[in-house]
Amino acid sequence: MRFSKGREALFFLGLAIAVAVLWQAYPRSLRVSKVPGLWIFYARATGIHEVLFGRPYTARGKPAGPVLRLGRLGLVQEAQTATAGSKGWEWVTTGWNVLGIHGRVVVRRPAPPGDQIVSVAMVDGTLQAVAERLDGSHVRVLRWGSHGWIDEQRRLPLGITTLVSGPQDSVWVLTAEPDQARLTEIAGGHTQYHTGPLEPQGTAGFVGGMPVIPYAVGQNTFGYWTGTRHDFSSVYHAALSVTDTTPLWGLGVKGMIPYRDGAFQTDKLVPWPRRQDTTPVILTGGGSWIAILDGFSQGQWFNVETGQFGPPFQINTPWWAVVRAASLGS
Repeated sequence: MRFSKGREALFFLGLAIAVAVLWQAYPRSLRVSKVPGLWIFYARATGIHEVLFGRPYTARGKPAGPVLRLGRLGLVQEAQTATAGSKGWEWVTTGWNVLGIHGRVVVRRPAPPGDQIVSVAMVDGTLQAVAERLDGSHVRVLRWGSHGWIDEQRRLPLGITTLVSGPQDSVWVLTAEPDQARLTEIAGGHTQYHTGPLEPQGTAGFVGGMPVIPYAVGQNTFGYWTGTRHDFSSVYHAALSVTDTTPLWGLGVKGMIPYRDGAFQTDKLVPWPRRQDTTPVILTGGGSWIAILDGFSQGQWFNVETGQFGPPFQINTPWWAVVRAASLGS
């Protein structure tokens, strides 16, 4: 009888140790309270015009405030239409105006005469904007100063123009043209990179002071440019876009790919928690949490520091809504 009790005690001790080990190893969901909220901006057609609306949501996608009517929508880009500010502020462009939201529309900053502000980004605490001339001749980059909009860079070439945060508080603009990418430093220096003939995918990041720009060549070749080209073995191992974060990650067909030691580590891929229905779109806001949108109605949180997925989210907008932009909350 004593021998039986001894074996029973050892069994339960071993079971407790095994449970403790598995508990530590299991990839548990990270706390929702530390994940930022979301802003979703959607339009409704009224005659020949579209009117833009915005609403805040929780990390899980539940409404967190009233719907705001923001005004008539003009010329804007698909990316960086809205950006999180500090201390609960949110900034969004309608093309005609950049609106500062803090529970309601508090600030209205008109576009310079002859321009439409097509995108905005908060970089190193400064509101930056990409403006396009109404005649379509060129784009320029502006920043908001104490006396209004100030030119940062004039006469950039036409193309998909994205603001990028660089090393040592520098600000860059990525111009994606049909057959090349240009990365131009607009604050902090005057460096410019040209990738040569390839098809940029519209995102860029920095590692160790050097840019990482995903690209395609034709229908079957995918790679990334770091001063020279690096081709992936197939689209299933490719980083199709990158996060503008430190550390940098790539978005692939099968999951998130870390960039370490000067290369994408495809063997350390973090698989998607569920199948992606569309090409994922990244939302970053300067912190460790990013949102990965699978369409504008659903998505998944990801922490770039821990390499773990957080909770999923689902957004319900009015039946008539056409989503035009999304942004992280501050």
